[in-house]
Amino acid sequence: MTWVKICGVTHPDHIEAAVSGGADVIGVVCWPGSPRNVEPDEAAELVALAPLPVFLLTVDVASATTLGLAHRLGVSGIQPYGVEAPMAAIEATRAGLDVLMPIRPDKSGDIPNEHIPLIDSGTADKPGGTGRTLDWDHLDIPRDRWVLAGGLTPDNVADAVERTRPWGVDASSGLEVERGAKSPELITAFLDEVKRK
Repeated sequence: MTWVKICGVTHPDHIEAAVSGGADVIGVVCWPGSPRNVEPDEAAELVALAPLPVFLLTVDVASATTLGLAHRLGVSGIQPYGVEAPMAAIEATRAGLDVLMPIRPDKSGDIPNEHIPLIDSGTADKPGGTGRTLDWDHLDIPRDRWVLAGGLTPDNVADAVERTRPWGVDASSGLEVERGAKSPELITAFLDEVKRK
């Protein structure tokens, strides 16, 4: 069964839909550059409501700050972007946290085995949540455990899973009715599509 992360939750309804639909984890974004950004106090409230693991997404945040926020929120793992990401990932592993490591497809073999590669369609100014899909037919990831992201929606995720055979999938912008506003119905539909594969 494909592992599923619903990222960028901002409302309790998103958590309820994720849980009832069978998601494995959810993600909260603490980065002001994202339309899905939540302040630490809001993130703490969402984490407290979630009966499943939560990952913290940060961008260009020093490892000590990322780890401090992760412990404050009580998350299970981190998803760090930017120049600080490698050190944050190492420190998180030492602290017993899981790591989803965003990386380009051609670099998936360059990270420690204990970190799970997250193959996304980020750009220099927008590290994730672009809504753009990757070229699924030319992905060759030398890992058993890796997560596909980038433009996944209820309409295309079944095809993406069939063609790339990832260990997991991660969706955010493809579950929105408008930028930054997720739909519980789209979350449910997405999970239905993944879980029937």
